[in-house]
Amino acid sequence: MPYYINAICHFYPPYQVCQRIILLKQVLTIHLDRREEE
Repeated sequence: MPYYINAICHFYPPYQVCQRIILLKQVLTIHLDRREEE
């Protein structure tokens, strides 16, 4: 996980919610990347 995301999460409690949002963003990004490959 990029260090700046950890820094952002550190300032936005609750940390677990922040991590979940980031994971969702990563999944969406991967999904969009796959779509472009097709």
